[in-house]
Amino acid sequence: TTDTCPSIRTDPEMVYDSVCEKVTLFGGSSGAYYDDTWEWDGVNWAQMDPATDPAGRSAHAMAYDSSRAKAVLFGGFTGSVFSDETWEWGENRWEQKNTGNKPPVLMNHAVAYDAARGKTILFGGASEVNTYNETWLWDGGAHDRSGQIMTVSRESSGITDDGYIQSLSVLFHAGGLGDITGTPTNGVDLLTWKHDSWVTVASNEADPDHLEPVTWATTDNTEIQTLLNSGLRKFNFAVVPTAPNGFLTDMGTIATDYAEVIVRYTISEE
Repeated sequence: TTDTCPSIRTDPEMVYDSVCEKVTLFGGSSGAYYDDTWEWDGVNWAQMDPATDPAGRSAHAMAYDSSRAKAVLFGGFTGSVFSDETWEWGENRWEQKNTGNKPPVLMNHAVAYDAARGKTILFGGASEVNTYNETWLWDGGAHDRSGQIMTVSRESSGITDDGYIQSLSVLFHAGGLGDITGTPTNGVDLLTWKHDSWVTVASNEADPDHLEPVTWATTDNTEIQTLLNSGLRKFNFAVVPTAPNGFLTDMGTIATDYAEVIVRYTISEE
């Protein structure tokens, strides 16, 4: 039990944040329409205090995007209007996402996150006058980034079955340009494929016409084996523009004129 918890209500939405290992709750109604955000860690409820938040509502829908560590909220009924708003919760703040193309105002719809495709799927729902059978996909703009991928297989690196990897390093000489907010942003993110998703390990602030190194290295053998095994015995690295392109601009720009992966290893002796 806990002394502090959300008040009694109907139709709140909850999702499990697998990154923070907490449950996030938003909204619901009991005569009034709530706009409070709560997190449950398995022992205690904590009410969050973001600077901005969605209007109170019920009959909305939420799903957790594990690749971007964001809870995605769409629609609902605020007590006076049906909503077609998209909001994301992450890093203890709400952010409204403005898109040119979006579902109609909806309540009682369903959303779920498709980890294989990296997208949130919305289906169905109703407004005051219509019932819908439409399917929509949302990726938050985070995947709308041009990119260059380099894959190095275990065999091509020269490692034999009895080889012990001492260190792994990667370098891209690259620059990028992206824009989701209306303000162009220079720079690239260096990503590695880890377990089941791309993870950012380094960044620079170079533009496509003035390339700079972006590097990452590790000597942690457990981490190296995780990277290798999750890539089907391959190391997978990529560079993408730091700023995603979302729905406001064309695809971003990425430029690379040099890339390398260095694997240092020892071979055990009989």
